[in-house]
Amino acid sequence: MNRVLRSSRLLTLFLLAVVLFGSVSYLKPRYSFNWDIHNKAVQAYSLFQNRFQSEELYYPGKAVDPTFKFFPQQGNVFLQIGQRNLSAFPVAFAAISAPWIWIFGLESLPYASAFGLFLCLVAFIKYWRPSPLVLAISVLCTFLWILSVEYSEHSVFILFCFLSLTFSVKKRGTDLAFLLSGLLCGISVWFRHEGLVYCASLALWIFLSKVGNHKEADLKKTVRKSALFILGAGLVVAIFGIFNFIDYGHPLGPRYMINREGLGVPFLVRLGWAKSLLFFGDFKLGYFGYMPATLLLFPVLLYSWKRLSRANKLILGSSLTYIFLVLLIVPNDGFTNWGPRFFGPVVFPFVILFSKYFYFLKRRRKAVLFRYVLLAGLSFSFLMGFAGIRYIGEGRKQQQNSNTFYHSSSADIWIFPDDSIAYMAGVDFFSKIVLRVATPSDLEDLIPKVREKWPGSKVAFFQTDMDRIDPRMKTVLASNPALAESVRKTIWREEELNPILGRFFGNLREIKSDRLKGQVGTWK
Repeated sequence: MNRVLRSSRLLTLFLLAVVLFGSVSYLKPRYSFNWDIHNKAVQAYSLFQNRFQSEELYYPGKAVDPTFKFFPQQGNVFLQIGQRNLSAFPVAFAAISAPWIWIFGLESLPYASAFGLFLCLVAFIKYWRPSPLVLAISVLCTFLWILSVEYSEHSVFILFCFLSLTFSVKKRGTDLAFLLSGLLCGISVWFRHEGLVYCASLALWIFLSKVGNHKEADLKKTVRKSALFILGAGLVVAIFGIFNFIDYGHPLGPRYMINREGLGVPFLVRLGWAKSLLFFGDFKLGYFGYMPATLLLFPVLLYSWKRLSRANKLILGSSLTYIFLVLLIVPNDGFTNWGPRFFGPVVFPFVILFSKYFYFLKRRRKAVLFRYVLLAGLSFSFLMGFAGIRYIGEGRKQQQNSNTFYHSSSADIWIFPDDSIAYMAGVDFFSKIVLRVATPSDLEDLIPKVREKWPGSKVAFFQTDMDRIDPRMKTVLASNPALAESVRKTIWREEELNPILGRFFGNLREIKSDRLKGQVGTWK
């Protein structure tokens, strides 16, 4: 029986690997590099190009723009410290991604995220020995599936959080396990600041889950194991803080320095974020909204709290504590991400608790209706996974169309008025000269420098084509000033742009797509 079960697990693991890597391939990884994904790829590629000697961002346009004024990535993803031009994201993920680029190439980076989740599944099998059904649920009926198809640090972050929980529960008899658990939890902080909240939640419940349990050792042993966890986590977090202070001037690093304004938002704004992250928001579902089975399972387990084992109290208590504490530090509501990315560490805990309770009820032949309702909730999550894949796929098609249009210009230098359409350049950022120039007056200053540096080049200027915006969209823009302003930034004023281009370029030709237009020319 054990051999059959072991074979079934390995077969399920193989099939899940096919799903994970197949999903990445289906979604055309070449056209996945936009917004944060693009920014993180630039950071990793920069380390690779600099041979780990510098964090200075790779920027082909630096030859004519040494101050990075026209660098395509602006806003809360880029910062300047002294003479250094740096990414706002933690450098640890870039450091482990750079070797991946060296081995597999830049366009393979999304597969690294799928591989990170695959390692999570290997750890799940090794330490928890789930049934094939539960193993499949951990991917297909949670938002881990969606998080793994895009290049990001989430899979690695979740792996370290999960290993930390695992060593605090499965190896709880040894002091070394708690020290190692703390070290692993501390490492998670290097990838995302939410790791600090998870460390605090786990430390709290390592202690509380033992207190009052008469079958456990005395209070001194409880305090010692909690202290060992805190020592391990504290040591790694201290090194993290020292490194950041020396490198960036702040112990929490560049991501905090960029996002700290978002931490001081009014209470009602944060309350709205909480609603989006926990339940639903515009074009996205929160933790409970995406996985409604949690809304059924967690209250039942809380009601049965006194009958839970120490391990289950630790898992449930730390998960709920994290879910609500992390809402206090998030800098936004996740924007349009399909799947609540701030709650990655509490997906495997839910799956573990579900597995234990579901099979407990099944063995006792109890609550048949409740079991089916739980499975219905998981089925909803499964369908949301497919919807998420389709949602991401539509975005990739749009980027592919835009990128194909840019290539139709046959230009060497691509210039855009706003980063929202500049991001559509994707991996071509690494082989073209890509600039973001917001105003015609800046263009007038920059163009002579570009001509002097690249005299034989062909230059293309891309912007949104307002004539291609349908009447319904124009009505929406008229009623939404913020959206209208975001669209306005993707357009230059023609009466200012055309005279400038006419002075510097000959043989100007206009090209158009379904929503963009461009002017392409060679130097006079």
